[in-house]
Amino acid sequence: MNARSNRLAHIQTDLQCWLGADGPNGSGEDVSGRLSALADGIAVLQESVSALSEVNGALEVVLQLLFDAEAEKISCNHLYCLMEPIQGKLDGALERMGGVV
Repeated sequence: MNARSNRLAHIQTDLQCWLGADGPNGSGEDVSGRLSALADGIAVLQESVSALSEVNGALEVVLQLLFDAEAEKISCNHLYCLMEPIQGKLDGALERMGGVV
């Protein structure tokens, strides 16, 4: 969890405590539900950022491999096998982020 999202989680917790001290009323429940949804969204975004970081690292490795193999003949099938899981991870992260946004 990075510092910014950690601060957001603390703010969300503080606001929920503040709302709980106010007593159970309709508007407090609505705000509390929204805060919970915000916290859930933050968690999904954190997972997505982690997945995107892994994709970035994998692409760096593939690019280095391609650079080092400049004089070698590389099979398209081998390159496909390298790229397919990276694309799948990227697609999953984007789908999760799209659900939040």
